[in-house]
Amino acid sequence: MTDAPINGWISVKKPLRMSSADIVRKLKRHLNVKKIGHAGTLDPLAVGVLPMAIGEATKVMHYCMHKDKSYRFVVCFGHERITDDLEGEISNSSNKLPTKESLLEVLPLFQGEINQVPPIYSALKVGGVRAYKLARMKRQVSLSGRDVTIKRLELVSFFHERFAEFYVECSAGTYVRSLARDIARALGTFGHVFALQRVCSQPFLLEEAVDFVELMKDNSSEIIKKSLHPVHYVLSHFSRLTVDDNQVKMLKNGQKIYFDKNILKNNAKNEDFENKMMYAMHQDKLIALLRAEDAYAKPVRTFHL
Repeated sequence: MTDAPINGWISVKKPLRMSSADIVRKLKRHLNVKKIGHAGTLDPLAVGVLPMAIGEATKVMHYCMHKDKSYRFVVCFGHERITDDLEGEISNSSNKLPTKESLLEVLPLFQGEINQVPPIYSALKVGGVRAYKLARMKRQVSLSGRDVTIKRLELVSFFHERFAEFYVECSAGTYVRSLARDIARALGTFGHVFALQRVCSQPFLLEEAVDFVELMKDNSSEIIKKSLHPVHYVLSHFSRLTVDDNQVKMLKNGQKIYFDKNILKNNAKNEDFENKMMYAMHQDKLIALLRAEDAYAKPVRTFHL
C-alpha cells in the first residue's frame, strides 16, 4: 500500500469465522495506517456489513455505532445453545416445532420497544470483565434486561420444518441471538441462530460493501479510491455549517463562532441532543464537530484533512 494518508470510511463485507478485531488488525497492517476501528461488532459466525473508520474517521465512530441496523438471520428450532448461536453446546431441547402460522402469530410480540436479556456470551462487562470470558470460565453470569426497538420484523421463509429465516430492522444494541432465543421460547420450544448476516449498518448498505478478501489484495489502493467515504459521511443527521477562512482559524484554535439558528430549525425532526450538533465544512473538507450554545457553535472535535 501507498504511504499516502487514508481518512474516511470503508464498508467491509466481513467473512465467516473471523472476529471484528481480526479485521481491524489485518487491515491496519495491510493498509499501513496508524488509526483504524470498526463501528459495531459482528460475531465470528456472522457475516455482512462492518463499517471501518480509518484515520480521522475514528474521531466520529461514536456517532455511527448508535445508528439502526438491519439483519437477515436463520433460526434453528428444537435446540437452545449456551451461546444462542451455532457455536455453543446444546443446553435445552424440545421436540415441539413451530408452524408457519404460529410464527406469524408471535412476531407482533417482538415489534416496537421490547426488553431483552443479552446472551451471556457477549462483550458486555460484568464487574469489569467481559461476560463471555466469565462464561468460558464456567462462572455465573447474570445480565440485566435492556430496552431495544424492533422497527420491522418479517418472516422471510420457513423450511425443513425446523428452520425459519427472518429480516429485522432494529436499534443499535439489539442482540439478534437474544431475539431468536426469545421467539423460540414464545412458541413453547427452544431455538438458536443458525446463520446471521448484517445487511445494513446505517448509512452503510451490503450492496456497497467491499469484500474483505479483495481488500487484502495488492491492488487494494484502487479499491480504496473507489469505495472510500468521507469522514463526515456518518454525520448527515447533524446540521451542516459552511465556514469561511477566518472561522476555520477560530475553530482550529478552539474558539466558538456565531451561526444562524435557522440551521438547527431545518433539522427539527432529530432528537434534542442531535439538534444541538453540527459539523463545519470548508471547501469540501471537514473542519470540526460543533455543539450549539445559544447563537454560538463551540468546537467539540477538530480534524486534520
